[in-house]
Amino acid sequence: MNQTLQGEGYSYFKYTHNYINEETLANLSYANLNKDDNFGQILANITIPTFKDKLVFYQILQLVIFGLSVVTIYYVVFRLTKQQFLSFIASILILSNFNGNYEMLAEGESWRFMGRVPTLIPIIIAWYLLYRYYKTDKVKSLILSLFLMAIAVFMGHYAALLLPLIIFSAFYFPALIKKDISLIKIIFVIALYLLVTYPIIFRDRDTTKQSFITFFINEPYLAEKVVTQLVAATWPYLIIERLGNFFYLAEPFLPISRLLILPTAVFYLLGGWLVFQKNKKLFPLYCLLFTCTLADIILYLYLDGQRINPLRVFWPGRQFFTTLIYISIITALILQSLLNTKKFFIGILCLIFPIAIFSYNMLIITKYNDLAQYRFDRDKRFIAYMRSISREFTSKTVLITTTPLRFTSYLVARLYAPPGMQFPTTYEQFQSIDPDKEDVIAIDYVHGKNDKGRFTSQGGHILDLTDEYQEGNVDYRDVMGAREK
Repeated sequence: MNQTLQGEGYSYFKYTHNYINEETLANLSYANLNKDDNFGQILANITIPTFKDKLVFYQILQLVIFGLSVVTIYYVVFRLTKQQFLSFIASILILSNFNGNYEMLAEGESWRFMGRVPTLIPIIIAWYLLYRYYKTDKVKSLILSLFLMAIAVFMGHYAALLLPLIIFSAFYFPALIKKDISLIKIIFVIALYLLVTYPIIFRDRDTTKQSFITFFINEPYLAEKVVTQLVAATWPYLIIERLGNFFYLAEPFLPISRLLILPTAVFYLLGGWLVFQKNKKLFPLYCLLFTCTLADIILYLYLDGQRINPLRVFWPGRQFFTTLIYISIITALILQSLLNTKKFFIGILCLIFPIAIFSYNMLIITKYNDLAQYRFDRDKRFIAYMRSISREFTSKTVLITTTPLRFTSYLVARLYAPPGMQFPTTYEQFQSIDPDKEDVIAIDYVHGKNDKGRFTSQGGHILDLTDEYQEGNVDYRDVMGAREK
């Protein structure tokens, strides 16, 4: 709770009179089909006037929403499997996962969090209702499932990434519930889900112009990319990083990822065999989740292959979020199957493993939080300083800041600035305003450093260069172009 929002986490504050342009005008409305994060924007319109600059409340809200999503997954997995240990372990692995959660939860990227996590809840419930429809033949379950699916995708287009879960479940659920269902009925159900989501999805600004079939056939090294991404999602981040550093390899540590392909394949193949032998009734669920894991990776590469290309980039982030939900449940299925062997030593290992994973994730999260704390404290000091001088702001005021404070200025613009106050983010914008010098406020920031030269919170302070700028001793380019220092 000692963190703040960071970077794009302040983006919801952007939609204010001081940043009017075509993009912001399109987002000032509460909701429309062209926006990919309607839920986040609606929630921001409620929370920003309520929480204002009390950033801890935004974090608490994120944790509550994330907690509700994990509870939803626990409930649905339990209803599907009737196995409490399995559901609990899956929830713990999802809750504590570093690779998929850290960027959105601990780095203050609420923009990315609100566009993804909240819509997970109706999607998971819709998934369960599809299961209920197959099991009971009650049409109301299907209708409610379709409604929740449409609402989820409308409120956040990211929810469409879970569409493969629905589509593949239409084929796998009959095997899970041991019920014969005609192929025509399965195809009809899939068509209904596509019908209620396609009119929303095709409007998404991130939708690629290349057809999926063309991508699937022509994408170079697709199989290697999928396998490499699967390895990165399966193994703890630090293991790959430490091995790469040990052998003096540069990111993305491809030799290490290739070395781990065989152990990864053994894990999933042996795990599947174990589930088939010791928990056969849940083997269709295992196959479903592994299929969805591969589909999720392929879909991400299709939609955002340049940014998350695993042959070029190695860093845990939001691209792993849905993939690791599947992998967490798969891992829980394997542990439950091991537990079913009823061997004392194996049972102890099954209990130790999730505790070890949880402890590992908490340690690495704490480590990276500590390393990034200087940035959170920088934003706190900047916001407090802006609040203290906000009475000086007028409609002619122009605020220029160092680059790391650019996003944080969105909060200042939304909460403290009078109409007309300007926040240029480029040299060209500043030059087009051509303000009088006495109307310019210039803010820089200097970080403290430890004995190793690393940035720390201690000694960090706001550097108000307004007087120097007005006296002509500092150029606006010296402030706006400054990086962390």
